[in-house]
Amino acid sequence: MTRTATLPVDVPGLPGDLDAYPVYRTRVRDGIDGSLKLLRLEVRAANPSSASSTWEEVLASLPGGTREWLLRNRSGQAKRITEKLGARTLELLYRWCAAGVVVFDVEPPPGHDTTHGPLLGWRLTEPARSHAEGVKRRLDARRCELADEAKLLTEKLSNHPQMRLLGQALAERRDLTYLEHAVTVAQAVVTEEFTHPGHERTGSEAAETCFVLQRLARGLITDYVVDREMIERGGQAIVSGATHKVTRARVAFKRLRIRDDDAVARMRREIDASRLFGEHPNVMPVLDADPESRWLVMPLATGTARTYIDELRKPGQLYRLVSSICEALRQPHNMGWIHRDLKPENVLLFDDRWTVADWGLGRRPHGETSDPGRTRTGTGFGTEGFAAPELSLDAHEVGPPSDVYSIGQLIGSIVTGRHPEANIPLVPDSGPWRDIVERTTRYDPSERPSSVDHLLILIKSLH
Repeated sequence: MTRTATLPVDVPGLPGDLDAYPVYRTRVRDGIDGSLKLLRLEVRAANPSSASSTWEEVLASLPGGTREWLLRNRSGQAKRITEKLGARTLELLYRWCAAGVVVFDVEPPPGHDTTHGPLLGWRLTEPARSHAEGVKRRLDARRCELADEAKLLTEKLSNHPQMRLLGQALAERRDLTYLEHAVTVAQAVVTEEFTHPGHERTGSEAAETCFVLQRLARGLITDYVVDREMIERGGQAIVSGATHKVTRARVAFKRLRIRDDDAVARMRREIDASRLFGEHPNVMPVLDADPESRWLVMPLATGTARTYIDELRKPGQLYRLVSSICEALRQPHNMGWIHRDLKPENVLLFDDRWTVADWGLGRRPHGETSDPGRTRTGTGFGTEGFAAPELSLDAHEVGPPSDVYSIGQLIGSIVTGRHPEANIPLVPDSGPWRDIVERTTRYDPSERPSSVDHLLILIKSLH
């Protein structure tokens, strides 16, 4: 049997607010203790009365994830807690033990005048264990309450088959925080459906996926499993496929590979623009994003205008593409935004419609730019060949004709199959688009169509 000594022993190196009690194995014969073998040292708070008044405060001050882990596990071996806390394990256990949150066991000192040996295990003190059991009872009750509410909401949503993704989120039982979030989202959706039947619905599965994922968004990277393979690698960011863990929906995950101030500012601009204009069917929406603008989530596109360049040469297809770009830019231009980086790679096909994406190099309305120095005079901007000449002079002062120029070069690139050169209009030799490209790519911005509406009038004359 084992027996814990009633008096502590002195252990060199142990903090003064902790005591170490030897734990022995003893052999008992005829009611008499025999030989003793020292097994371990049990470390406790040296001042139990002080610890009894501080343990709740110390426990409450711990980071949420660490506190939840301690309360959930309550005790364990050294390996498991070391995997959780890392190199600071013993330092943290000293502090928590002195406060009366935990007790722990260590190997005896390997020799005279040496400190104790390695950690063996830990456990919550009786007051902390009682608290943990109370927390578990309350969480279990809350989980049951949410599960009942989720069941009712799922039944209410059953009349809307395309809301299956939200139903999957409501079925999440392991993560209580996510279940609470999903229930709140579902309650809002049910209220919207009750007050505005069909509100914001287009009927397509892709649109419904966007509808649900935007509402489930929490700005947490842990909500996604990101593919190892890349879809695209740019100068500052990487795009990969990803899976939303709860709904299993496939999305595109864009993350910065360079995290300097300019890169973060550009991604923040992309997030802001897409959230402002993403409800338009021809603007690629952002579904979720990092609060610190280091990553964002978008719908997974079928491809880019570059991918479909052969298809776009067919009658009517290029007209559809250019019309979609113009429709996407109307509201941003009216509000003072300029894209400044229109090119085939930034025009994506999603849900069988063309969408404008990647506003990272966009210009905000005058007065809202965070750092005009990023687009100071003489700084090249945009993508060579597609960028209007004035972007290299003063990218901060450009207007809608700058984007019109890029549209013209995009048309010329698709029709001719060539990549444009800087400041050289890529005018087709002949055909219905020749006049459009010639007028949109004039060097002087004042000689181009002044707006996308003006350009739409010109291209409609082709049909």
